Amino acid sequence: MTSPTLSLNHNWFNAACLRRMYDSLCREYTLSVNAIRDLKEGMDVVEFEGLVQGLLKANYGMDWESWWELVDWNIRHRDDRNRVNWDAERAIALDVVEMWLAREEASLIPGVKDRVMLLREYLG
Repeated sequence: MTSPTLSLNHNWFNAACLRRMYDSLCREYTLSVNAIRDLKEGMDVVEFEGLVQGLLKANYGMDWESWWELVDWNIRHRDDRNRVNWDAERAIALDVVEMWLAREEASLIPGVKDRVMLLREYLG
């Protein structure tokens, strides 16, 4: 016998909590790196980064590629209802963009840095 179920998704975020979500993903990234650091020796850095991203996505539900895809889409398809004003959102997003671009893995994930650079340009 089956019974009705309800699924509650709590993977929603906006500019008001973007920095906290970013910090959370950074912490999970570090945990992923540490979990497999013994594999790093003798591996190409890009190959190791690919393993880290796979583990991050498996454990956290998203990796840097999916994170930036969500952020980029949300900013480019902005609806002013129930959002902080554009100047505040833009400043928060630019801050997160700059923090991520300063991270080592930013240059190791094919295509993601390009997406983030285009987003930075869009944010002006």
